[in-house]
Amino acid sequence: MKGRDRGVANYDWVSKFPAATVRHLHCHSSDHRPISLVFNPNNESQRWFRKPFCFEEIWLSDNGCSDMVNCIKSISVSIRASEDLLIWPQTPDGSYTVRSAYRMLAMASHNAQLGTSNLNTSKKLWSGIWKLQVPSKVRHFMWRASGEALPTRSNLRYRHVLVDGTCNLCEDHPEDAMHCLWMYDYVKCIWLSDPTFNFPRAKRFNNFCDLVLFVLSEATSSTAALFAMVAWCIWVRPNKLREGQQVWDVSDTIQRAWDL
Repeated sequence: MKGRDRGVANYDWVSKFPAATVRHLHCHSSDHRPISLVFNPNNESQRWFRKPFCFEEIWLSDNGCSDMVNCIKSISVSIRASEDLLIWPQTPDGSYTVRSAYRMLAMASHNAQLGTSNLNTSKKLWSGIWKLQVPSKVRHFMWRASGEALPTRSNLRYRHVLVDGTCNLCEDHPEDAMHCLWMYDYVKCIWLSDPTFNFPRAKRFNNFCDLVLFVLSEATSSTAALFAMVAWCIWVRPNKLREGQQVWDVSDTIQRAWDL
């Protein structure tokens, strides 16, 4: 309520609007000064303490709340009275470890540093592999090999499946995609048996992805397709041997790739 040149409020009103102030304004046409009631003198948004959401029974009889009621009723409720659990998604058993947190932060930092050139390289690689005139399974294999996603001993060691990631044939180098498909001695003999693949031998590659990108950019489409098929045959031959299946001779790998 207002009086002359002043404002009056009871305790309940003051407790509801604790930041409110009353100010006198200047007026030249009257001997009374107008009163300005400011609820928030600092132009800051008031912080209201909201109660947790709870369903009110009166909503059931209010037609204006029918949409909200139907929405709430549509929420499925578990029939099992089990307690909520905190799960850490970075470990197989859901338990938090400092090591897993460090890996997560390191990976996030690495992804944040990826620039436009890395994204363009990935798009170029996928586009080139997708255009290869080879079976779909071979394209999928080339994509996995380029991303070091094959079940090599190095990858199995990284996933704690194996203790040692060294190649069990040469017992000297880590068994990654580059070693299995390009650098191992008997694999080199396969590639050198066909002069078509002499051109990449003059260069050094950090990984199989760099090798694939070079072949896709420098070779013809038919040579790139043959490269993918030979790499596929090199990969599946040892697997067939482990399963006791009949395989081709190592010297016939190039011809086998042609036949496929």
